[in-house]
Amino acid sequence: MALEDIAKAAGVSTATVSRVINDQPGVSNERASRVRALIKEMKYEPKRRRRSGVQLVRNARQLKGLTIALLAVGPGYQLHTGHFVRTIEGVTAAASRLGVNVIVYAVPDCRVEALPPAVRHGQVAGLLLAGDTDNEELLEFLNRFPHIWLTTHTTAKTGVRVLMGNAEAGRRAAQYLLEAGHRHLCCFNPLPMLGNFRRRQESFVDHARKNGARTFVLKSPEWLHVRENDRSLQRIVPHLEAAIVQFAAMEDRPTGMFCLSDLYTACLYPVLQDVGIRPGPDLAIISCGNEHAYLMALNPIPPTIDLGVDSVARHAVEQLTRRLQFPEEDDRVTLSIEPSLVESDIRPLNPRAAAPKAEGGDNNHA
Repeated sequence: MALEDIAKAAGVSTATVSRVINDQPGVSNERASRVRALIKEMKYEPKRRRRSGVQLVRNARQLKGLTIALLAVGPGYQLHTGHFVRTIEGVTAAASRLGVNVIVYAVPDCRVEALPPAVRHGQVAGLLLAGDTDNEELLEFLNRFPHIWLTTHTTAKTGVRVLMGNAEAGRRAAQYLLEAGHRHLCCFNPLPMLGNFRRRQESFVDHARKNGARTFVLKSPEWLHVRENDRSLQRIVPHLEAAIVQFAAMEDRPTGMFCLSDLYTACLYPVLQDVGIRPGPDLAIISCGNEHAYLMALNPIPPTIDLGVDSVARHAVEQLTRRLQFPEEDDRVTLSIEPSLVESDIRPLNPRAAAPKAEGGDNNHA
C-alpha cells in the first residue's frame, strides 16, 4: 500500500495525507477524519526513513538550528569549481534565511569512511548531494537520510532531484543559432556518456531539425570510455584534436556550433585556431555553463547558457526542508530549473589579441 493509494481513495493530495500522518496543521477536520479512517481501513503503515536521533520537524520554526550537509560526491567538482562555488553560495544563503546550519564537505573517493563525522554519526538532519558515485555501500548509507540530488547522472534510484534544465539549454542554444541565420549546425559533445550532456545534445538536435536545419554531432567513439570524474583532460584533448582536424576538412562545414560546457569550449578554441578556423568569424559558437573562469580567456567571448546553478541550490534547500516536514511525500520527484541565455558582459583577458587569420583563402562560413 502506497501513500498515493490513500490520497486517491480520499480524493486529496499526497501532501494532505502526509500532513494528517504527521499531525500537521492545514487540513480540515472532515478531511483529516476521512484520511485517518482510510489509513486504518487500508492498513497503511507509514514508511520511516529517518535515522534514530534525528528529530521530526513539525513546523518551520523547528528548522532553526538544524544542520544539513552539502556533499560533493566524487572528484567531478574539481573541473567545475565555478559551479560548485555558486552552489555553496545558493545553499548557504537559502539555509541562512531558514536558520539552518550547513556543513560543506568533499568526498572525492566515494567511501563511507570519507564522510564527515557529523554525517557518519547521524548528526545532520538531511543531505544535499552534488556529483555522482556508483559505490553501492555509500549510496545505501546516504539513503538513510532525507536527501536531495543536484545532478542528472547519478545512479541513485531514490531521492528528490533538483536539476539544471539541460533539455531547455539545448533548445535555447539551437534557437540562438537559428535566429542568427545558421542552417547547418554542429553539437560538440566531449562526454556523450553523461546524462546531462546527452540531454543537451538531444534537445539541440531535435529543435534544430524541427526548424529545418541540418545537424552534425562532433564526437569520437573513444570518448565513450572517458568519464568526467577521471579529471583527466589529457585523455580528452587528443580525441578533440583529431575530431577537429576531420571537422576542418569537411567540404560543407557547419557554420554554427553548440559546445556543451564552457570548460570544453576553452579547450576547443586553440584547437580550432590551430587548423585555421577562427571562432566567431569562421564559426559561430554558443557555449554552456556561464563559468567566467573559462570564458574570460577566450576572444571573442561566446554567448553561453546560464544553467541557473544558484536557483538549483536554493530550490534544493527548500525541497530538503520540505522533506523534513513531510517525510511521507513521494521521494521520486524531479524539479527542473529554467536556464537563461547570457550575452557575455565580461572582458577578455587580452581584448586586443585577434584570432589568427585562416590560411589558404576565405574560410568565413558564418
